[in-house]
Amino acid sequence: MEDSEFHQEKFPTISNLFSEISEMQHQLKENYKIKLELENELSQRKRIDEESRAVIISLEEQLANSKTATERLSEELEREIKERKRIEEEFRTAKISFEEQLSNYNAEKELITNKLRHQRQTFKQALDNLQERFNTLNDLTTDDFRSL
Repeated sequence: MEDSEFHQEKFPTISNLFSEISEMQHQLKENYKIKLELENELSQRKRIDEESRAVIISLEEQLANSKTATERLSEELEREIKERKRIEEEFRTAKISFEEQLSNYNAEKELITNKLRHQRQTFKQALDNLQERFNTLNDLTTDDFRSL
């Protein structure tokens, strides 16, 4: 009976061992699942990190391009502002010159108009004098013809 007792005593120990082995296998499976999940998460984080770096690089390039474009536009605007100021100054100068010319023209026109009025008056007086002489001569001639 010793053999049977030995088996009976050993059976719970073996059973416990199998139970512990089974539990350890279960824990190993769980740990393996956790390991796979962690590896997947790590892989995703690495992928996200790489994508983030790529996005950051892209944004930095866009920012650099934007700065370059902004500087170029700023320089272009400065040139346009200088050009407009130059044109405005030319316009003011031309306007002042035109106003001076117009003033001179109006003064000359007034002078010529006054001269023409004076000449007209002089011609009218001369014409009136000639008319008066003609009338006087005509009257004398008519009287002379009558007396004949």
